[in-house]
Amino acid sequence: MKEKLTKYSLPKGWVWTTIEQLGVVNSGGTPSTKESTYWNGNIPWISPADLSGYKEKYISKGKKSITQEGLEESSATLLPEGSILFSSRAPIGYVAISKNELATNQGFKNLIPAKSVNKDYIYYYFKSAKQLAESVASGTTFLELSGSSFSKLPVPLPPLNEQGRIATKLEELFSELDHSIENLRWAQAQLKVYRQTILKNAFEGKLTAEWRKENRSKWNECRLGQIISVSSGKGLTSSQRNDGGDYDVYGGNGKIGMHSEYLFEERKIIIGRVGVNCGNVHITTPKSWVTDNAFVTTYDDKEYDIEFLRYFLKDLNLNQYSSSTAQPVISGRKIYPIIVKVPSIEEQVVIVQELESIISMIDNLEFTIIQEIIKSELTRQSIFKKAFDGKLVSQSPDDEPAFELLKRIEEEKKKCMEEKKQQKKKAPKKPKNMSKNLSIEDVLKAAKGPLAAKKVWEESKHKNDIEEFYAELKKLGSKIEEIREGMESKLTLK
Repeated sequence: MKEKLTKYSLPKGWVWTTIEQLGVVNSGGTPSTKESTYWNGNIPWISPADLSGYKEKYISKGKKSITQEGLEESSATLLPEGSILFSSRAPIGYVAISKNELATNQGFKNLIPAKSVNKDYIYYYFKSAKQLAESVASGTTFLELSGSSFSKLPVPLPPLNEQGRIATKLEELFSELDHSIENLRWAQAQLKVYRQTILKNAFEGKLTAEWRKENRSKWNECRLGQIISVSSGKGLTSSQRNDGGDYDVYGGNGKIGMHSEYLFEERKIIIGRVGVNCGNVHITTPKSWVTDNAFVTTYDDKEYDIEFLRYFLKDLNLNQYSSSTAQPVISGRKIYPIIVKVPSIEEQVVIVQELESIISMIDNLEFTIIQEIIKSELTRQSIFKKAFDGKLVSQSPDDEPAFELLKRIEEEKKKCMEEKKQQKKKAPKKPKNMSKNLSIEDVLKAAKGPLAAKKVWEESKHKNDIEEFYAELKKLGSKIEEIREGMESKLTLK
């Protein structure tokens, strides 16, 4: 991995190093949730969820906190102010700097940077290293970055003064970039509001008020069941479907595949019948199959325009009439009584023309905004690349070379480790609580008979680490007998 990155040369005075050479690397931990005395203390405790959507550089607390006892009885570590947090799973790549002393769960790999390293420079490098970290992570259900892989991630290290210049420049450029993205997202939100306003005006008659005056047209009030009737499509499972066919297949959320047969010759308005998104409205292509997850509507096409009905039904938000169960469902019985007002078919056509003209403009603007946001994020990556290639700020011949800096950092780390050893020797020993240090074999020996596997785990020294529990269980192998009682697994010594 390091060899791949060091193929490009660094500026004079820079060196390649690894994260572990820049300070002390550690992970976090989670105190047992069964012990109430471990939680709601005065030590802030951070999980990756606390950084989801978090925009600030510094973090002082999360949603939860732990006690000193919880800290001591778990693998969590108290991190000093200025530590750099890097989420190592679910997902990889969230980064923040601790504003004060705090702890994290095991979803982080953290760096306590040496005093001779600019923490802001490392923060920005970590922000840029998400893809690199993911490339060396492992896992099937979700990717996880091990402590060893994190420690060995390569870092291009400039002289200390240049680190500061780079961090300052990045701060300046990203502040401008973030402001630009914030404005784009504001405009994006305004367009959504405008779209809703236009649709509201259309179905309140405001969009065609002048046309109605000129043509002496009026709107009629009726129930939705007087306009449309609905019936379920025909079941077609994915295994029954022939995706090599020529005809579109529609479900409750729109097109879901292809088939070699079709049910309907003409275009149909369909309404999602089941699921959290029931009430969705779509128009099918000619010659299509509609599954029983959607309703097929029928109506008098001499009285109602198909495109108008699509907009009209969407505006009704039929999802609000679904049954409030685990699997939401809408029915004709629920939607037929809805009181609505509808214009003549002539006015319907005018409304559709007006809507499509305005919505087309909105769509184009939204597309432009999305492209600009993507462009801004690409610009961010380009800035990162320049920064860590040594091309963002100028080098100074007066700066102390980074290899000299590394020597200082190494000395600093040695001194720190020695101080910790001395502190550990002087610290009073905690009385051992034997019940918390029992091996699996000890627990089973003390038991009077077969013990539930969960109980064995909870009473063993591994109760905070299920992986270590299973590792010891595997080592014991033939010494242990498993007894199945229904869904419960019990363990006993042979």
